Amino acid sequence: CNYIKQRQREGAFRRVRPNVAVSSFMGMLNHYMMMNAFFDKWHFDISDKEAVTQFTTLFLHGLRDPSTSPAKKKAKPTSQVK
Repeated sequence: CNYIKQRQREGAFRRVRPNVAVSSFMGMLNHYMMMNAFFDKWHFDISDKEAVTQFTTLFLHGLRDPSTSPAKKKAKPTSQVK
């Protein structure tokens, strides 16, 4: 929760309740582990490490504030042709 709060103060993450965000992330991981444990035919055909990497990427990109993204900051205004 503290990391999320810090990144929100810095303007990098959207304003969400940090405890809800952490619970959501843990829910993704829990679901993945339970599905693998209880259902033999359910799998992603990826390693656990890759699954965690993918979940983390999805989670952090979802928290990112699009108005402060690096791509937006680097974008230069286009000149208008008359």
